Amino acid sequence: MCLWCANYRMTLYKYVTAERIDVLQNGLIRFTQASALNDPWDMRPHVERLITENDLEEHITGSLKPQTDKQLIDYFSQIIDDFAKTNGLGDKSLDEIRQMVTEANDTFPGELKQLFDGAFTETLEKMKEVLPQIVGVIPEAVDRAVGVLSLTEKPDHPLMWSHYANNHSGFALAFDETNEFFRSPRHGQPDDAGSARRVSYSSERPHFDPLLDMSLIEKMTDEDAMSFFDKMFFTKSQSWDYEEEWRMIKGLKQADRVLQDPIGNVYLFSIPPACIVSVILGERMVSDRRQQIIEFLKTDKRYPHVTLFQARSSAQKFTIELHPIKIR
Repeated sequence: MCLWCANYRMTLYKYVTAERIDVLQNGLIRFTQASALNDPWDMRPHVERLITENDLEEHITGSLKPQTDKQLIDYFSQIIDDFAKTNGLGDKSLDEIRQMVTEANDTFPGELKQLFDGAFTETLEKMKEVLPQIVGVIPEAVDRAVGVLSLTEKPDHPLMWSHYANNHSGFALAFDETNEFFRSPRHGQPDDAGSARRVSYSSERPHFDPLLDMSLIEKMTDEDAMSFFDKMFFTKSQSWDYEEEWRMIKGLKQADRVLQDPIGNVYLFSIPPACIVSVILGERMVSDRRQQIIEFLKTDKRYPHVTLFQARSSAQKFTIELHPIKIR
């Protein structure tokens, strides 16, 4: 039976192990960090450099560099004033300090600029040394910030039943993709990053050189931002295209419950019962667990609308068939 063709709405599926009956029981589902996904390249675009050295000098440190004597005098005066106040030294006002610095600059012309240029060059070199380390921190930052809910359009794929439902012994949840849960607050807008969206598959790994190009950021449009978002979170290797994945991204700080684990915390988000439309039992699910799920759906008042299906291997083809089970 073509389960998704039976509905006008789009249906998305999540394969889970039999123990994940707790998703139904507790109304909570995990959004997984990139490091816990089974694809080591997932949400890990290649970053050659965080920012080019030219961008660093032109757009960041360059804007800090005094261009006139007045700016140079103001710069040193402010540093001296801040240092004095922090350490409780002296009682001179900023104007008095500025006058002293002006006199010193007049007496020894070029000395202040030489002093600044030496310190500036040293700071710039240290920043360049740190850039590669910052690039290495990006995956850790992504892991701490966001989680992904992976879904699929395919409820009958033998490999996914094997890989994600414990060798056909688990089950699959069917979701109504039009439910508000799968919609961002700004659905339909160019920055519609919070909705369930299709994954794109590529033979080339997404890369950024540099990831943070200041000259581009200054001119970035909503479409540019979404292009970056797609590369970062919604692009996978062509090897995975059989999964026909959809996914959602959420900030982990929004989680409704966090389970502490030394290997990696588990972040759970509340999911409305109305968005779950069907449950598909795996062909090899043990009878006790099968009966538990059937009885649960019969009696739990949150799921009277949910239909139940049994997955079975076809006798004639290498396909999975979905057969309805009457439970009410």
